[in-house]
Amino acid sequence: IWALATVLWRISDTENSLNHFFFITMITSGVIVLFNFNPLIKLDGYFLLSDYLEIPNLRAKAFSYLGGWFKNKILGVLIAVPKVSAKEKKVYPIYGILSMTYSFFLIGFFFLKLAQFLINKFQVLGLSLFLILSFFIFKYPIKLSLAGLGQFFIVKKNSFMQPKKIAFK
Repeated sequence: IWALATVLWRISDTENSLNHFFFITMITSGVIVLFNFNPLIKLDGYFLLSDYLEIPNLRAKAFSYLGGWFKNKILGVLIAVPKVSAKEKKVYPIYGILSMTYSFFLIGFFFLKLAQFLINKFQVLGLSLFLILSFFIFKYPIKLSLAGLGQFFIVKKNSFMQPKKIAFK
């Protein structure tokens, strides 16, 4: 589509409305192709990177590794961190953090634009629609997070119940 739109844009009359349509189609197709090569989300670029690094399921493995590391080092919950090679030990944190950050901002940007559109177009009804839509989209992740938080408190219950020594010297 990109190549065809480019050729038709170049050979059509610049004053013709079809010329503008071909130009918009060419630009849109080009941006989509470039976006598709982004390795931080599961599109063609991700699969190219995964094949190049010879790590199948790179995203899931990186998130699993980072999750295990976070639970062990930050939360102090003793769980088994997956055994990984030296190469994977370097790749997983870098890819996982970059991918998580990019996905967070991409989703945040999408929801911000959606909220702006709905609120500008429908005011209070738009805000209500946005909140309802957000609730249904994020219901499962919120449940999962709350369940994980509950598990954390169950595991850490004994340490929370221990009296703390405060030294003032």
